[in-house]
Amino acid sequence: CKGATTIIIGDGVEAIGANAFSQSEITELYIPGSVKTIGANAFQFSTSLSKITLGDGVETVGANAFNGHGGALELICEGTTTIPNIDSTSFNNYGTITVDVPDGYEYLYTADKGWSGMVTVSAISEIKANDSVGGEYYDLQGRKLSSRPAKGLYISGRKLVLVK
Repeated sequence: CKGATTIIIGDGVEAIGANAFSQSEITELYIPGSVKTIGANAFQFSTSLSKITLGDGVETVGANAFNGHGGALELICEGTTTIPNIDSTSFNNYGTITVDVPDGYEYLYTADKGWSGMVTVSAISEIKANDSVGGEYYDLQGRKLSSRPAKGLYISGRKLVLVK
């Protein structure tokens, strides 16, 4: 993928093989729900990759599939019928990762073993809903806060938000 910065995988593609786009120069990537499996090391060492969208239907993200570069990553997961199964190394070596999930589905991702391990172990800075509503913030006991917390768990617009 020399010179390509944005890749949109075509609808109908069912798998991305191991090392398929390793060391590419892409910055943005859209993977539709027709892709069920993303192989090991598929986008490994694609050091400019900063935004990934996983369509609803992606089932498995292999080991080191998105082995990063220490920078920031915006990860948009559209899954409501399928929560992608991830390996503990699927999104390795990023400085910070922001995960956007569909409104009302945050709990599925944070309750899932792979995703919850990622929240606890790696550098995810926030889990929020795509259409997040700001302005009013509440602690987990429902008490209104005067401002957005710098870190920790809080509620905003009926959504649970985690900031590390």
